[in-house]
Amino acid sequence: MRALLCIIILIELLYYHALGFDIKSFLGGLKNSVSYYSLSVISEQCDERWVTESTVGLERDLEKFVYGQDLATEIILLALESHLVKSYRRKPLVLNFHGWPGGGKGYVADFIVKNWFKKGGKSKFVKTYFAKLHFPKESELHNYQKRLQNELEETVYKCPRAMFVFDEVEKYPPYVLDGIKPYLDYNNEVNGYDFRETIFIFISNTGDQLITNITYQKHLEGIPREKLILKDFEQPLKTASFNEIGGFLHSELIRHSLIDYMIPFLPLEREHVALCVRDEMTFQKGNPAIIQSTIREILDSFTFVKDLYSISGCKGVSERVASIIERERRRERRKQHHTEL
Repeated sequence: MRALLCIIILIELLYYHALGFDIKSFLGGLKNSVSYYSLSVISEQCDERWVTESTVGLERDLEKFVYGQDLATEIILLALESHLVKSYRRKPLVLNFHGWPGGGKGYVADFIVKNWFKKGGKSKFVKTYFAKLHFPKESELHNYQKRLQNELEETVYKCPRAMFVFDEVEKYPPYVLDGIKPYLDYNNEVNGYDFRETIFIFISNTGDQLITNITYQKHLEGIPREKLILKDFEQPLKTASFNEIGGFLHSELIRHSLIDYMIPFLPLEREHVALCVRDEMTFQKGNPAIIQSTIREILDSFTFVKDLYSISGCKGVSERVASIIERERRRERRKQHHTEL
């Protein structure tokens, strides 16, 4: 902290000397600078110290912890990097994640938030919305729209580089998201607020079966999942989202092409679930000697569509691993007890 203050003083002194200002002006400017930097150290501000926007860290996390979603993670990284380097943005970045529960949609969104803000999901510049928690009654549609508008504007007023995550979109009341269309559109300002640096992420299970069918058909044609491209899924996902009951039913966001990327999360196969089990065993400090048997046991307990794809992805792996670890510990305690007797 002391070194930082010395640097600030030196910078201010050089700056005011170059402008030919007197010592009184220098001391006034120094006071303002020290106050800002002291505040930034203590309290979250909309600057590089707190809004880190690290695509390098995100790429590292996705490579290390996310399995079977090469198509999704590649598109996401390219979209975010492109958003950051644009010298002039015409609209905010809008991403829509689709796929089975447990396929990694929320997991990836969490990694994005973690690498974008120093405080991660606890940042005051991040807002996350859930269907049953924030939009439980269809009769309150207009109140929800107004509340969303107010919260979006308040957050972007604090930081134009804010992020909004909308989870469980397939469970939202129809048309609730139409209320935020102006903020996602090609507008320099909306009610005096500039949203062009903002990022919106929508997460939905809509199209999960469609994604599975396309992936399986390509599999039958001899095309591995690693060779699939966005074009294989994007238009079918737009059509499904627009026509199915939920937050995007006949949505103005889709009608006006305001969602930049409809991103499919492919169904996970046995090898991917096995990797999830391995990682969870390591995270929960399970006995390395039982990792392979744990993988076999959990795979045997999961249901696989077309004998290929887990219907729950990796969801439930953490709880099952915890149960197996506790079972093994109980066995060890019983053995030790009998030995002592």
